[in-house]
This record gives sequence, C-alpha cells and structure tokens, in this order.
Amino acid sequence: MALSTTEAEYVATAESAKELLWLKAFLLELGVSFEKYLIHCDSQSVIHLSENDAFHARTKHVDVKHHAIRRWQSRNELKLVKIDTRSNPADMLTKPVPLEKVRLCATSYGLH
Repeated sequence: MALSTTEAEYVATAESAKELLWLKAFLLELGVSFEKYLIHCDSQSVIHLSENDAFHARTKHVDVKHHAIRRWQSRNELKLVKIDTRSNPADMLTKPVPLEKVRLCATSYGLH
C-alpha cells in the first residue's frame, strides 16, 4: 500500500520500466531497435526521485526493488521524461476529465 502519491506513481513508473525493458529485449531479438527508450511521466517528483539516489526521510518507506529505475537510467537503458499534464493521454484512463480533454486523448489514441 502506497503511503503517498509520489510513492504510488514511483512504483507504477518502476513497473512500467520493467515492461519497457522486456519489450526492448523482445524487439532486439526481432532485430528492431530505437535510439531512445522513453517513459513519459507527469510527476516531477517521481522524475527527481528516480534521478537522485540521496536518502530522503519522506521516501524511506519505498521498497528498494523500485529503485532499480535509478540504475536503468544511469546505464541509459531508458529515460524518464516529463509530459505536460495537458498533453497526457493517459489521464483519460485514470481520472475524470472534461470533454475537451477526452477528445484530445481519444485523438492521440487514434480513436474518432
């Protein structure tokens, strides 16, 4: 159980990173590679936490296994990048959004 929003988003980002690395390995077996492997994140605190391995009293309860994302970033296996909340298509699937945002998100998913 997450004790904070940052922790919940950090755990979700770490899980996404594991999936991305699995897909990366799969694509490499198929002979397909990309220049960059990016994870878009709308939480600046998660990005800072993933880049800074200093001890923080507020994050001491985060399970060590989720900090692997730091190692993956330092090895340039993937990169977390900030996505503007107004441009984040995942919002449509995670929270109530106004109709204008639903249309923007649906268009980004290729839905009409």
